[in-house]
Amino acid sequence: MSLLLSESPSLFQIRPALAQDAEGLIQLHFRAVQAIAPSFYPSPVRAAWSPPPSPARAAWMRQTIAAPERRVLLAAAEGRLGGFAICAPEQGLMQALYVDPACTGLSLGQRLLGAAEEAMRQAGCARVTLKASLNALGFYQAMGYRLGGAARQPLADGVEMDCREMDKAL
Repeated sequence: MSLLLSESPSLFQIRPALAQDAEGLIQLHFRAVQAIAPSFYPSPVRAAWSPPPSPARAAWMRQTIAAPERRVLLAAAEGRLGGFAICAPEQGLMQALYVDPACTGLSLGQRLLGAAEEAMRQAGCARVTLKASLNALGFYQAMGYRLGGAARQPLADGVEMDCREMDKAL
């Protein structure tokens, strides 16, 4: 990341993702998941959670971006993707939030979550629900989410990951 971007996080703009962003979003997802400490999730879980970028994964992301029931938002500056969020506004469901490890500390996670929450609020939702990865619990609690019960998230190849249900009133 350039010095200018690291000193000016406000240069990152939140916008809807476009089909041409899919490959970059998949690469960002891979970097973010692989950077998670093994104390949270061992290597086999991280590998099933985010396999290496591929044309099939980029095609899946393009389908997600095009899905009318989903909103994919990203943070971008000077052609660089800093993070992204996926939500289902009408369902009040936060499905994904990832920040590039090189962009941590720039408040991109807070900004993306705020934009997704606003989309859900505008869709008439009074509550947001999500399944939080164990490494993200502190972030979501700091953003006003309540811890719910333990949950499991199915991943590729029959692997499951531990997570927690969380919710927040809008």
